Amino acid sequence: MYCYRDSFIELEAKKLKLNIIHCPKGKIDSAFDLQIFLDLKGLINKLNLHFINCQHIKVLWILCFILRKNSQVSLFFTTGKAFRKSFKNFLFNILAKRIDNVFVPTIEYKKNVLRSLNIISSKVIPLGLGISTTNVSREEKDGEKRISLYVAPHEKVIEDFNTIFIAISHVAKIRKNISLTFVTEKRWENHLLYKELQEASMLYGIESIVSYKERLEEKFKDHSDIWVDLGNNKTVNPFLLEIFLTEASILVARKPIIFEILRNSPGQVETFKEGDPRELRDKLLKLFSSKARGTKKYRDYLEEISKTNDRKSYLESLSSHYKRGLGLQYRSEK
Repeated sequence: MYCYRDSFIELEAKKLKLNIIHCPKGKIDSAFDLQIFLDLKGLINKLNLHFINCQHIKVLWILCFILRKNSQVSLFFTTGKAFRKSFKNFLFNILAKRIDNVFVPTIEYKKNVLRSLNIISSKVIPLGLGISTTNVSREEKDGEKRISLYVAPHEKVIEDFNTIFIAISHVAKIRKNISLTFVTEKRWENHLLYKELQEASMLYGIESIVSYKERLEEKFKDHSDIWVDLGNNKTVNPFLLEIFLTEASILVARKPIIFEILRNSPGQVETFKEGDPRELRDKLLKLFSSKARGTKKYRDYLEEISKTNDRKSYLESLSSHYKRGLGLQYRSEK
């Protein structure tokens, strides 16, 4: 697994006991990064690879160039990010021919990829989100409203969280008996933002209702009523959908992917304009009074989300495309 140090991917790879190779840079700024090019070229020459699944657009272009004359390695690209720029120029058009498949969560993302990359439609495969659909028995607390927010391990800009601090400080004045929990992957004492989050909670006068949990803690998912996604990462968060399936409400910054997946939700999903604490506050108060949870319509909706995004179907489909790539390699060798 080739990834950034202390990234979400590294943490997941460690759980599976995979070999990890750290990217030599903290951030890849260019699709023509010479250091990354030399690093990846050396690894590909050293390792006996049959296929590569890339999840970084700038690394993808480097791999396309390295593998442009090597048909023995299948190249796949997985993305949950909507592209805001077009890669349809002469150089990128040539490089894009080397991509075997692009895996996306939904049809909406397939449309975005086809607008941004010069690639044939049949190569872009919507796979769903591959989320865990295990049922969770929620722990209810009379009167208390528990709000949680996921903080990715790599996040380090405290200003990205001003929206939630401002909104919660206002909500706390209107409604008593609320709490805010920050959840992350690794131990909080090792997180770059831990001290700054503590300081910010004191600055806004809400430190008494703020707590910190780690994602690996048992039953952490069912200890909250509302999960908030501020939209800092610009990508769809499968973890958020897993939370939704525990019958929690979710409040998320507006993104096309969220509209597509959750547009028919019967009342337990709300969106707000990214960076707008006033709308975030108002939507929190609206969710506090929602009565949708527990209705037949709501449970039918959760079942439909589970069927279209479950992990088993995702892995089976992904595996079939990997096998197809290996089959094409074998035929090309002959």
